[in-house]
Amino acid sequence: MIPRYGEWNDRLGPAGLTVVGVHTPELERERDPRALREFIARSSIRWPVIVDEDQAIWSRLGIEAWPTILLIDRQGVLRAAFVGDDQAPQIEAALRPLLAAR
Repeated sequence: MIPRYGEWNDRLGPAGLTVVGVHTPELERERDPRALREFIARSSIRWPVIVDEDQAIWSRLGIEAWPTILLIDRQGVLRAAFVGDDQAPQIEAALRPLLAAR
């Protein structure tokens, strides 16, 4: 899904989409900031990535699995959640009306 996030970031950013990654480390090796920076560079991630070190975001939003994609509208309201790998067609279908709303 990472390449798809980049595609959306580039293509839909001008329409108002903001892609933000949240890295919630589970294992000790996932807590290494240098390894995360290297992964971000290697994966060509060009959007902000927040580190959720203590799983506060994970807990507050009730996330239970990786990956979870949340669509939040312009007013900050959670509009949709997608759990699991490549649900790109469904996500993009849900994005369109959110981006069209003013």
